[in-house]
Amino acid sequence: MKKLILVMGITFVLFSMNAFDSSAKRRSPNTYGFFPSIVVDKAGTANEIDVNAAPFFAMFTINKYYDLRLSTKAMYHFGSMNRWANIGGELAFPIYFNPKYSDFAASKGAYTAPFIAGFNNKYKHYQSGIIGIEPGYLFLFRNKYALSAGIQIGAEYVNHELQDNAIYSHFELKLCFGFWM
Repeated sequence: MKKLILVMGITFVLFSMNAFDSSAKRRSPNTYGFFPSIVVDKAGTANEIDVNAAPFFAMFTINKYYDLRLSTKAMYHFGSMNRWANIGGELAFPIYFNPKYSDFAASKGAYTAPFIAGFNNKYKHYQSGIIGIEPGYLFLFRNKYALSAGIQIGAEYVNHELQDNAIYSHFELKLCFGFWM
């Protein structure tokens, strides 16, 4: 698994290197980046955390108001037993309050994003689906680098294999770093 993560990281870096070439022309307003995250499980002990080992995202411009964001999560659990926890992904549609000056401009400003996410947790024997809304703000630096801060609020349906299914509230602070290509 370490080799897979290393190969994914190297591929991501090599693919994104043309973003740092000033002579490269921007063909489309897409952004790629990472969103590191650490989660402390409410039910766990103080010494148990989950770390996202695959914090990658890609965001594609649809038009002057809308984007499409795809992101991955592969949470590795550190604690009494070190193992993979939630593995899955997320699909979001950021809607910006102020339009871009063209369809080929980089997105920036205040947004709200309806999103869905799905995860499989072999450690705790469940699958989950999340639906919600993410208000946030996307900062743009030098018309190339992006920093997005948002708050996700929603509901999570958990399909347990060993106990009754349940619905929980979902709250997550989200911070994404990226660059436009």
